[in-house]
Amino acid sequence: MIKATRASISAVATAVDLYEVDTGRFPSSLQSLTRDDGAPNWTGPYIRGGQVPKDGWGQDLKFEASGSSYKIVSDGPPGEGKPITSWDF
Repeated sequence: MIKATRASISAVATAVDLYEVDTGRFPSSLQSLTRDDGAPNWTGPYIRGGQVPKDGWGQDLKFEASGSSYKIVSDGPPGEGKPITSWDF
């Protein structure tokens, strides 16, 4: 499940990077990767299938952006309190 989660995070990070190249900013939410949010030069969807992938446990990924960086987070295995983030690998 951890490998699947890392693969989902990696795919979303690639989509975020493409969104930023096209629009000049990070998306306000991960849903902006699948539907036009009004950003100039949006050319998505940036994720195949039109849905943001979930983590290996079927939970939504979280997105945090601040300044010139961002982080994608999975809460990790249920009950373990060990999040997996895009900064972990």
